[in-house]
Amino acid sequence: MLMLAGPAIYLLSHAIYFRLTTHTGWVLRAVGAAVLGSASAAAYWLPSYAVVLALVLILLAVAVTLTRDASPSES
Repeated sequence: MLMLAGPAIYLLSHAIYFRLTTHTGWVLRAVGAAVLGSASAAAYWLPSYAVVLALVLILLAVAVTLTRDASPSES
């Protein structure tokens, strides 16, 4: 579904940017884009509220993981 294509392209372009500049965090963004791409294939058979829920959960998982990796360690 097209609702997932925009965030997938956004994550993929950020993955390319971070790979070329800082070499950190790009793998997670690329995996997130791939998961969104896979979810878009299943989106045709799901109701729209399930597609929105999948979008939110995938992006939330990527954001939480990136935030956790970027925060200073407690030790």
